[in-house]
Amino acid sequence: MLMQNQKHLQLIILSLFLVFGFAIQSVFAVTCGTSFTDARDGQVYSTVLIGSQCWMTKNLNYAGVTYYCPNNDCNNRNTYGLLYTDSVARTVCPSGWTLPTDSEWHTLEGYLATETCSSTRMGLGCSPAGQKLKSSGWDGNNLSGFSALSAGGYIVSESVGTIGPNSFGTYAFFWTSSFYSSFPIGYELFTGSNEVRRNAYGADKYASSVRCVAGATVNGACGSANGHNYTSSDTTWGSYTQCSVGSPSTTAFPAINSSTTWTCSGVNGGSVSANCTASRTIINGTCGTANRTFA
Repeated sequence: MLMQNQKHLQLIILSLFLVFGFAIQSVFAVTCGTSFTDARDGQVYSTVLIGSQCWMTKNLNYAGVTYYCPNNDCNNRNTYGLLYTDSVARTVCPSGWTLPTDSEWHTLEGYLATETCSSTRMGLGCSPAGQKLKSSGWDGNNLSGFSALSAGGYIVSESVGTIGPNSFGTYAFFWTSSFYSSFPIGYELFTGSNEVRRNAYGADKYASSVRCVAGATVNGACGSANGHNYTSSDTTWGSYTQCSVGSPSTTAFPAINSSTTWTCSGVNGGSVSANCTASRTIINGTCGTANRTFA
């Protein structure tokens, strides 16, 4: 019985490692400028580094929770994503990504603005961040690569208006995870405006877009090739990886009787690089067990 319990415990530990180890690795796999696949439904999102932040370049399009369709037409979801109430929005980003805080959204607009950009305003400001955030297919120049589209919103409570879609084609609203008093904060973009409006709405009275930001900065880390001694017959890195996090500063394979050093840069704004090394030496032949005098 004791042996059975021990084996059962080992299986549980292994299962937890596989589940949570994969989740942790999925965070590390986020490298800005490449595509990210949501393991929950296979949706693919391109990414962009803006300042020190890594953002998805598309609105979230996950249908495993309560959602609303832009302009009440679900044929729009592949272009504009889906719309969520604020309480759903706070839990809907995939592993390794989060709904940005008010501070993170202000960091984004502040990085792009050249005019006054107050973090505490309730209203418009931060020009021309709005123009840089909006897609060129809308009326922006998309210099940020954020590619915002006018998905509009959806009123879900009669207390604030007629239930149904609103402002599709002229307006974009993005939730944050933060509150002004008890009101959830969001950021808005408009047709014909180069500014961004910071605003607050009644809880769960509106459904709006979600744009996820990478949830953690990750420092560089060496891969399995670090510390490995290759033989003179090896000519490539083989199955060994130079970096488990980040990109190597050089891919030059070690020369015979020499070594190669490289650094692995951080991702998602991670500022610390890892120093790694591998060597390659001649291994002389040695006799086997048959090397003896037979009687």
